[in-house]
Formats: sequence, structure tokens, C-alpha cells
Amino acid sequence: MRINVANADKIAEVLDAAQSGCRSRTATAEDVKHWAARAEARLHGAGVPKAMRKGSVASVEPEKVPNSYRYPAEGTYLHLERGASAWFLIGANRGRAGSCAGGSAARMHVSVPRHADLLAKMAEAHGITVQAEETDNV
Repeated sequence: MRINVANADKIAEVLDAAQSGCRSRTATAEDVKHWAARAEARLHGAGVPKAMRKGSVASVEPEKVPNSYRYPAEGTYLHLERGASAWFLIGANRGRAGSCAGGSAARMHVSVPRHADLLAKMAEAHGITVQAEETDNV
């Protein structure tokens, strides 16, 4: 599955199938667009050039329930991937929502593909020297 986040109808179909019968800790097509925009903003804020954002992945965890919640809680997990110029929904599934003191809002983790050029550019921008890999000469 790979659906452009701009295609709200197809995303709604996928989410309806994944969340069939669920009423809480669910996601909507608008939520998917929101998380894609936040992931893009996070990459921009980190200084990742647009040309190197392709292949970046954003994983969204549902909100956590308070420890005092006495029932098993499930939420919708979203998985997004950055294409050359847009974000795509690549997965949506229900899973166990975590718990913590007082509960917490949904969270997103963003990862970028490894690019040697990106590392060098970011190191230079922050005055860091990148060491060459050591090889064993036996």
C-alpha cells in the first residue's frame, strides 16, 4: 500500500478497514495529513535538504492512556514515507496503546535514510569534523 496523503478518499477507506468497529484512539484522513505536515516541518527544521528527504519514514504512535486505566487499550498506528515530493501512507494498523502516569498525547518518530552527503553538510554547518572510517591493515 502506498497512498498519497492528498488522496483523502483512499486514506479514509484504508483507515475504515483498519479501525472497523473502533471508537477511540482512531485516526482520520485529516490526521494523516497533519502528521505528514509535522514530519515535513521536522525535516525542514533539522536542515535536511528537500533532495535528501526521499525515503524518510514517520511512525505515529497513538496516545497513551493513564496507568489507572483498567482495560486493555488499543490505538491506531500510522506509517508514512516521504517520496520525491510528497508523503505517502504506507501502513495503518491497530495495536496496543501504551500507558504512563497521567497518559500522553500521540507521538511521532521520524527517521531519514543514511546519506554521507547529508552528514558532511550538517557537520560542516555545526563546525564538526567527520572522521574517516578506520580500516584494519593487517
